[in-house]
Amino acid sequence: MESSHKKLSTNMRYVILALVFINIVINYMDRTNVSIAMPELSKEIHLSTVQQGLIFSAFGWIYAAM
Repeated sequence: MESSHKKLSTNMRYVILALVFINIVINYMDRTNVSIAMPELSKEIHLSTVQQGLIFSAFGWIYAAM
């Protein structure tokens, strides 16, 4: 019984690690795409530089929360 519980906890550790890694990769891709699209977005929806900074810093908040 103890052996199967230990194996399950080890496997769960790798699942959580994989999910965190996938989350970081998606967040990085989002941040990259937003930075490329920001000049057009700011023109289209009239964002100030302060609002743009808040959008970019939101990605930093997510990294800090992890």
